[in-house]
Amino acid sequence: MAFSGGAVVDPQNTSGFRRNGVDPLIATYTRTGSGEHLALSYDNGRTFEEYEGNPVVEHDGRDPKVFWYEPGGHWVMIVYSESHTRELEFGEEVRLYQHSIYTSPNLKDWTYQSGVTDFFECPELFELPVEGESGESKWVMYDADGKYVIGSFDGKTFTVEQGLRKYDYGGEFYASQTVANVPEDDGRRIQIGWFQTETPYMPFNQSMTFPTKLNLRKTSDGYLLYPQPIQEIEKLHARSYRIKNQVLSDTTISSAIRGDQLHIIAEFDKGEATQFGLNVNGYELTYNLLRSTLNNTFYPIDETLKLELIVDRMGMEVFVNDGELYFVEQYNSVDTEQAVEVFARGRGDSALLVKSLEVHELSSIWDK
Repeated sequence: MAFSGGAVVDPQNTSGFRRNGVDPLIATYTRTGSGEHLALSYDNGRTFEEYEGNPVVEHDGRDPKVFWYEPGGHWVMIVYSESHTRELEFGEEVRLYQHSIYTSPNLKDWTYQSGVTDFFECPELFELPVEGESGESKWVMYDADGKYVIGSFDGKTFTVEQGLRKYDYGGEFYASQTVANVPEDDGRRIQIGWFQTETPYMPFNQSMTFPTKLNLRKTSDGYLLYPQPIQEIEKLHARSYRIKNQVLSDTTISSAIRGDQLHIIAEFDKGEATQFGLNVNGYELTYNLLRSTLNNTFYPIDETLKLELIVDRMGMEVFVNDGELYFVEQYNSVDTEQAVEVFARGRGDSALLVKSLEVHELSSIWDK
């Protein structure tokens, strides 16, 4: 079987795969029971042919991610592996479950260099600039369920400088892929994850998250990843509803726009309301001021709370304060009444300021 992997282009032809002036799309993937394989496409991904020298890495592992490391002039493969061991006292050995790092000058011949333990499948390794810190960048390594560490990378060894952090707080996000080097782009690192939704009534099984731009920021809690929907989502906006600076006190505001494909942005000044938030097609996202929780997640705020939601038929993605907190949530909007409401609940004259609310109907990404 074919398991996860990635794809690269080799414009310098280090691999020698160029044919009739065409640099192929080179897929790197796991063939179970064999190891890591290459497959070449000379027709923009329509068809692939196996590299005759496969497998290029033989080991007990899976899910290679390959990229070009410019400072060293070589390729890097990060891959989940269970093939390496560490010797203990008295001659005993323990098997390591790690992200292994290999290097190659040509994508064909690979040399094992190092590994980082305590990780599982679907590894990622990439460099991001630190927002607001001129000239500073860090490397990020993470795995399928969104655990990540921050550190430095010299092309062969990743050095952990900050321990594990968690990327997703919902539990439905898994096994993402990131894309870089988009032509005529601004250096964005764009991520799409596996959205583990249940999909009754649909002619497909589960789905993918909306593309997000990954940002790295230095905070009081160290370096943190902040995902944000890519700006191209605005191209899908159809009808829109907007309000600004309205006060609520044990009342609601209902949007004139409703549906099961929405982009919602709401910003609140917490005021004195005990609870406030959004109700979208029967799913309630509630901030509890007394407990400092957003639904069941502890999340203290100072004065303002910004909620950005991408809503689809089988689930939604939630970005809190521009990605400081992120989670995906599955729910079924097919059998629910479609409505978008902002609510405030309190005692006495306690009030909430809705600084802004935008509700955008989303068009499909697919041509009909």
